[in-house]
Amino acid sequence: MIRFRTLALTLCALVAPCFAQTPPAPAVTVSHDKFKNLSTAAVTVQAAENGVEGPPRIFLEAGYTYRGKRLTARPRTFFVALRSMSRERRFERVNSFIALVDGRRLSLKPLRRVTVGFYSEELEGEISGRELLKLAAARKVEVQAGAVEFELSPSAIDALSALARSAEPVRPRAR
Repeated sequence: MIRFRTLALTLCALVAPCFAQTPPAPAVTVSHDKFKNLSTAAVTVQAAENGVEGPPRIFLEAGYTYRGKRLTARPRTFFVALRSMSRERRFERVNSFIALVDGRRLSLKPLRRVTVGFYSEELEGEISGRELLKLAAARKVEVQAGAVEFELSPSAIDALSALARSAEPVRPRAR
């Protein structure tokens, strides 16, 4: 009986990864403001899987805006926002925004603090299309925003990749 149980547990351990579900790819959502004739494409994802030094969670939102309902030119700049959900103020002194992309330093424009609530803080800023492509193609991205340091989760890098792919304008077909 013990041998059968050991065999069954071994088989389960070997077969289980084959049935493990991978999380769905992050979706780029597009919204259109008909009054301003302005569209926004964005992704939001949890940036750090295990939080930053404990329970706080950091979310990443990135996107771009364009005139009309159809993207006709690649955006020059992309917005990026970091949101911390914590009982403590994580972004008290933000004077830098640096990423290590596969070990290579990428200095980005500093983020500005836009909201502070009891449990939430948000920083936002802009990155160039070239910077987005570097982040989206990376295998590992470590981020420092002021005194806060964390590694982007694989799903956050996937979200940036999806955003970069969505920023290619649709070319009309020749007739």
